[in-house]
Amino acid sequence: MPEETFAAEGQQATPTPDLVQSLERALDHKDLLLNEIQHRIRNSLSLVTSLLNLQASAASEPAVRTALSDASGRVLAVARLHDRLHRLESLEQVRLDSCLADIADGVEGQAGRPAHIRLHHRLAPVLVAGSLAVPVGLIANELLTNAYKYAFPDARKGEIHVALAQRGGRLLMVIADSGVGYPAGQRAGNGLGTRVTQALAGQIGGRLRRLACGGCTQVLRFSSPRT
Repeated sequence: MPEETFAAEGQQATPTPDLVQSLERALDHKDLLLNEIQHRIRNSLSLVTSLLNLQASAASEPAVRTALSDASGRVLAVARLHDRLHRLESLEQVRLDSCLADIADGVEGQAGRPAHIRLHHRLAPVLVAGSLAVPVGLIANELLTNAYKYAFPDARKGEIHVALAQRGGRLLMVIADSGVGYPAGQRAGNGLGTRVTQALAGQIGGRLRRLACGGCTQVLRFSSPRT
């Protein structure tokens, strides 16, 4: 009797060709749906970016035009990150250094790749979860955008440095420029960009600080849970 039971259980555990084909069809359908969802998200983000750019070009007040352009840049950063993560086989391990290099290149391109500003990378290879790469990438996008917009007025020559290092379970991201910096005694602003970066830093349990040195140096310290 036990032998018959084991034989029956072994027979039930063996997948039939029909079952295998059914599972393969289900997986193919799931992949098709995921690709369709990703395609719609990408199109939606592109549409929002286009609408913001159109609204910005139609705005008569400089402050409104700037605000709309900034919003468009933030949506574009989300779209870039989404597109990069979608192309990965797994979101459990994401190369944060590669994401930051892509973001820096994208911001430089948006700024018109000005010849008077040199961009430098010093990015250690770091693996993090996709849920961590997104807020860190958005912080980097915000800080780099501000550097290109405000640090080098009147075509002043200078450099922007993007660095990433890991010390055990702690990560350090530094974005520094050799630009005009803040006037002596002036504290960092409380604008939307500052509130966005501080909120994102808090979301990942990190701390974002501006160092008192030449130009402007922003340092993000945060933990990297094991992936």
